[in-house]
Amino acid sequence: MEYITQFIELFLHLDKSLSSVIQTYGSTTYIILFLVILCETGLVVLPFLPGDSLLFAAGAFAAKGDMNVATLFMTLCVAAILGDSINYEVGRIIGPRIAQREKSRYVNKEHIAKTHQFYEKYGAKIKWNPAIKSANDRACLIKALNDNRIDIIATDHAPHTEEEKGRPYLKMPSGGPLVEHSLVAMLEMSRNGKLSMEKVVEKMCHAPADLFGIEKRGYIRKGYKADLVLVDTGRSTKRVNEFLNSFGKSSTRTGEAHLTFDCYVPISVEQTA
Repeated sequence: MEYITQFIELFLHLDKSLSSVIQTYGSTTYIILFLVILCETGLVVLPFLPGDSLLFAAGAFAAKGDMNVATLFMTLCVAAILGDSINYEVGRIIGPRIAQREKSRYVNKEHIAKTHQFYEKYGAKIKWNPAIKSANDRACLIKALNDNRIDIIATDHAPHTEEEKGRPYLKMPSGGPLVEHSLVAMLEMSRNGKLSMEKVVEKMCHAPADLFGIEKRGYIRKGYKADLVLVDTGRSTKRVNEFLNSFGKSSTRTGEAHLTFDCYVPISVEQTA
């Protein structure tokens, strides 16, 4: 029983004990890493296994020469691809059977119906990586912003063309144009009482400059760059955005009614005392 407990502890905390594993098991370490990544990606009930942290640890030991980079790369790639394929096949075969049941401990049919409706409405526009979050996930993210467990607000920007987003689902790219929506989305959250205006400024301006060590940015201070956006929060209207400035037009916000604010970006600013 003691050996079984030690084995489980080894698997669960392999990222922290990788050094001793390499010294004890030598080349067998590749097999152990393969099994852990395979189970983490392929078995939906084992998401608690070390993933990203294990990859960073293995890469560090490979950089030191304790592991062969090429062998490690092939081992992890094959494990991840095979695990994803297994996970997909399990879902494809078992998923519909569970979803068809009237009552299930593991599947909420209402959530499945809403997901289908969401995809029918937006189609390819909502293929993102990571996936668009549920209402519960969004509430948790907002809470984490407010209690500072999330440091900054940032966004990706993937201006895919409508032709690219019109491809079959598995061949279309993920993501969409977001840069021109990020500030408006945060102002909407502030207007709805989810984030204070001070928190929006902190997470979108101050924190990124501090975190990445960007000099003379992120604050309104003498001698700092005047990266200013003036927002008239007292003048907002609900408009349907039919045109995007970004190259890609595949946004979920196109044609949707949402708050817009009068914003002004100064072209030149004179330095004052």
